[in-house]
Amino acid sequence: MDMIPGNKLAQELELSLGKLSVSLLGVKLLHMDPALRSSPPLSMAHWR
Repeated sequence: MDMIPGNKLAQELELSLGKLSVSLLGVKLLHMDPALRSSPPLSMAHWR
């Protein structure tokens, strides 16, 4: 199965894109809802 390096690369890219979109969604939520911004866990995630 390791004979196709492109396949693993695609999977890793998909994973990082997924994480990126999740963090972007979190930032959007933070900007949309001021009440969310004041809660510590979300503002911590905002700085990552």
